[in-house]
Amino acid sequence: MHIEKANFEEYKAFLNENSRPPSRGGNTRAWHQHRITIAGEVYSFRALGTKQWVYKNDTVSFEWEWDTSGK
Repeated sequence: MHIEKANFEEYKAFLNENSRPPSRGGNTRAWHQHRITIAGEVYSFRALGTKQWVYKNDTVSFEWEWDTSGK
């Protein structure tokens, strides 16, 4: 599937692993689940860190596929 030049409604990031000690980069460098809502549909991906990948006035384009669980 392909999303082309879409405006998103919401962007959130959630900690996806146990807390990390400061010596391993702390929680800001841990795995996070990032969720983008576009036209009421939620798309998600995992990435290291809390960095936001897109901002309010950005348009996004990406390809996606179902994982093995169908989620």
